[in-house]
Amino acid sequence: MFKRGLLLFVGVYLLVTICVMFTGGVVIDWVPEATLFQKIQQYTMLGLAQYPVMKLVITVLITGSILLYVEMRKNKRGKEDL
Repeated sequence: MFKRGLLLFVGVYLLVTICVMFTGGVVIDWVPEATLFQKIQQYTMLGLAQYPVMKLVITVLITGSILLYVEMRKNKRGKEDL
């Protein structure tokens, strides 16, 4: 249960981070010599560092809801088998 919850938490956090990264609102001025790898690295670091508390709260709520839903379905199936 803990491993599944942790993997779900990480997956949801990355999904929320990707959504925040693609919403824009930040402009980075690049020097002409910046490589593609440097640009990807900077956008990734900026996306992970931007709005950490908001993303953490959203992730905890989503992960908790999913785990609660799965647990309730599992308990409901167990009661039907009796």
